[in-house]
Amino acid sequence: MLEHNGQLNLLVTVLTGPIFVLLFTGSMALAILVSSIANRSGTLITIIDRSAEKIVERPWMSLLWGMAVTVLLLAFAALCFNRGHILGLVGVTILALLFMFTGIGFAARALSFGRSIAPTEDFGTADVVRPIAIGIFLMSATASIPVLGWFVTVLCVITGIGAVALAISEH
Repeated sequence: MLEHNGQLNLLVTVLTGPIFVLLFTGSMALAILVSSIANRSGTLITIIDRSAEKIVERPWMSLLWGMAVTVLLLAFAALCFNRGHILGLVGVTILALLFMFTGIGFAARALSFGRSIAPTEDFGTADVVRPIAIGIFLMSATASIPVLGWFVTVLCVITGIGAVALAISEH
């Protein structure tokens, strides 16, 4: 029983401290690296753009896919953490993948919010910075509301994760 409490304490420490920020930043760096390896200009922006379109076109399907992907990846990572050191590394990789999906999904949700507030003429890759900035501001303002804001933010992030999964699977 003490082993599980130790693992739980380690997981809580990782997910609540500055290590969380490092993991999130590292996962975004991983996403940028993966997109640059793909040898396509603007691949990450294209995925964010397609994911934002999926959020607008099919919001409920994005939410369902997001819940499924999040639960499956977290469950698989938890199973790997409990099986030893080598599979623990696989679990860390799965969590990094989930953080990558979370970062891209957060940006996609921010882009869809920003486009609904300040629509742009061209939905190309060059004109996404302003809508993403507006969306991040809106999501941050919403997240500052004590309980309701946190719930809405979690739903937005899960919807973004599902939209990324839909965009990748339908490409």
